[in-house]
Amino acid sequence: MTEAEAEAEAVIVDDGSPDGMAVDVDGAVWAAVWGTGTVRRYLPDGRLDRTLRLPARQPAGVCLEEDLLHITTARVGLAVPGPYDGAVFTARVDVPGRLAANYVHHASASPPGKVS
Repeated sequence: MTEAEAEAEAVIVDDGSPDGMAVDVDGAVWAAVWGTGTVRRYLPDGRLDRTLRLPARQPAGVCLEEDLLHITTARVGLAVPGPYDGAVFTARVDVPGRLAANYVHHASASPPGKVS
């Protein structure tokens, strides 16, 4: 564990449930909060930095693509879904996401379902 990881703080969400998350270049976590219609950015020290409000009640996932935050929402569990429940949204943000690691196939790895 690095020193920065050891200093990370816990975040407790009192409303809704944290669902999909992404980390930006500052080490902040963007979390879709199911049941609240919000996506929240938490700083590495646990402080809430900002809240994006959506016209959909159940944000389910987030993905950072450079300075674009893509947000998926769901209709599951809603007796009467609204017109934007189940939609995908995109918002421009001022802190880009981290680059994803490239996939590297290891030829020595066993195929799925087989044990070597």
